[in-house]
Amino acid sequence: QQMDAGSTSADLDLEQMGRFVYPVPLKLRDLQAMVRPFMEVHSMHHIPGLDAIIGELVRALLRLFQTVRAWDDILVDKIGKVAEADASDNSDARTEALLELCALCDWDVFEAAHRLHRIDRNIF
Repeated sequence: QQMDAGSTSADLDLEQMGRFVYPVPLKLRDLQAMVRPFMEVHSMHHIPGLDAIIGELVRALLRLFQTVRAWDDILVDKIGKVAEADASDNSDARTEALLELCALCDWDVFEAAHRLHRIDRNIF
């Protein structure tokens, strides 16, 4: 049972390493706090329109962050399906999982063939 807890911890560590984990919303709050003195109307360092610029910048960066995180989640899922299919020794499932991964990466036939031919067959 001790081995089971260790492998679960190792699996969790690998899961965290495989995912895009970055505290972007917290960093954006830090950015807003950093420029707040320049947005105060009664401050001698006031910059007109800075609040609108920072608001748009934060909104755009959050949208970009959410897009990258969604892409990462889908990519990790597809790679996991390839690994599961390989572990089950089911060649049809492995082929289907690889094709789904290639479609997700938007590879055409030639690019997919080029990349897949570079994989060592003894390993995978």
